Amino acid sequence: MKDNNFTDVPEWDDDLEDPNKESEEWKPNPTKEACKALYQQWSVIMTMLNGGMDIDKLEKEADKNWTTSYQAMMLGDAMQVAVKIRSSEAGGIYVIRMENASIIRKNAQAVQSSMLLFMKKA
Repeated sequence: MKDNNFTDVPEWDDDLEDPNKESEEWKPNPTKEACKALYQQWSVIMTMLNGGMDIDKLEKEADKNWTTSYQAMMLGDAMQVAVKIRSSEAGGIYVIRMENASIIRKNAQAVQSSMLLFMKKA
């Protein structure tokens, strides 16, 4: 994690598009803007996850170890959501988009339920 940035999600880069982009510029692409907005929202969630988990206030060493590993698992799921949001726009293939959507839904629900459990534990 960067010192001044609580999110490990890189900025959205419009240059990481299809190499045949010049021939496709005339087509409307509403999903690209939707993916970009969702990616930026998920970056805010990643910031809240990274900033909201303070393990220094825990007293027991066993609690710190559990919390550290649980935090790593939750952030791994959250990072995969960001990756799948970004990659769902890259190919434009319907099957890949639907596969990414199911992975995003599963991992977002896992982050939500993990955060609820983390809040009860801490």
